[in-house]
Amino acid sequence: MEKSIGNIAGMEHKPTPAIIPVSGACVAEISSLRVGLPRNLKGPDGQRKVQMTISSVVKKYGANNLPLLHPSRDMNLEDLDECWFEINSLKPKFSGSARDASRVGTAKGLLKKVGHWDCRGIQRAMEIEAKVAEIEAKIKDSQVTVFDREIKLRSEVLKELGHIDATSVLQLKGRAACEIDTADELMASELMLEGAFNTLDVHQVVAVASCLVPVENTQAVVDVQPALKEPLLALKAAAQRIGDVSKAKGLEIDVEEYVQSFKSTLMNVSYSWSRGSSFSEISAMTDLFEGSIIRAMRRLNELIMQLHAASVAIGDEKLAEKFQKAAQSIQRGIIFAASLYVES
Repeated sequence: MEKSIGNIAGMEHKPTPAIIPVSGACVAEISSLRVGLPRNLKGPDGQRKVQMTISSVVKKYGANNLPLLHPSRDMNLEDLDECWFEINSLKPKFSGSARDASRVGTAKGLLKKVGHWDCRGIQRAMEIEAKVAEIEAKIKDSQVTVFDREIKLRSEVLKELGHIDATSVLQLKGRAACEIDTADELMASELMLEGAFNTLDVHQVVAVASCLVPVENTQAVVDVQPALKEPLLALKAAAQRIGDVSKAKGLEIDVEEYVQSFKSTLMNVSYSWSRGSSFSEISAMTDLFEGSIIRAMRRLNELIMQLHAASVAIGDEKLAEKFQKAAQSIQRGIIFAASLYVES
């Protein structure tokens, strides 16, 4: 045994075969390869034969690449594949320990530092892995907790605004909100069900609805036409109420920022277009690019049609007819001309 270890440590002794009893704790791995043993293993010829066989196997596979016994494939031990792969994934982390052999002064030091397996390193790695799994589980639980809290708070907002009742049953306002996905559905349904559109004419409806359509930032200060000032104030009041309720129920929201997100940039533009102005005339009312105006107006048309569908869903035929006429008032000219590239 000493001669064999001395050869590993870089000494020039030629290894000689020997039969040495060892305890099970010294066995780190078991290969799936089997070497046939002669009847008389105590004689020098038998030992030399086994040594030559082992040397040829090591030469063929490499000292560190011998195929290992697989628990389920070779031993029929079920449900151990995961543990098997986990152990094998840890091996590369400790393979560097063997390269430290040249820095170990004696064979005794080598065995003390490396042995067949760095058990302390494996134990440490397993402890770290278990800690990582524990932290990941806590993160997952935390995300679920935050999500559950968010749902609860938003449900309280919906109850306060009248979208659902105390038992979370969908109400008329909530039914209307379900039909809208091109704009803020809470804001749109709030305006509808609180009667903000009832007293407006078709052109004013178009102008108010344009405030719900997101547009690019502009440097121009919009001075809305007199007929649109009161509807704009009503819209801001509705936004303020939604923001206040959301904040009161615990949602993280900047109420002022929420109110200001409904811009009046397109009010004059859409109002004039609905009343029959030319595209060159409405383009002069804003510093938005012509392409931006066309995209915004097309999206406005989609929103108005969804408001029409929402009115039908809640059974308000008069309001549905008003939205239908509002959509028809803007569906003209270059804005709704068929594209040579995407339409036939």
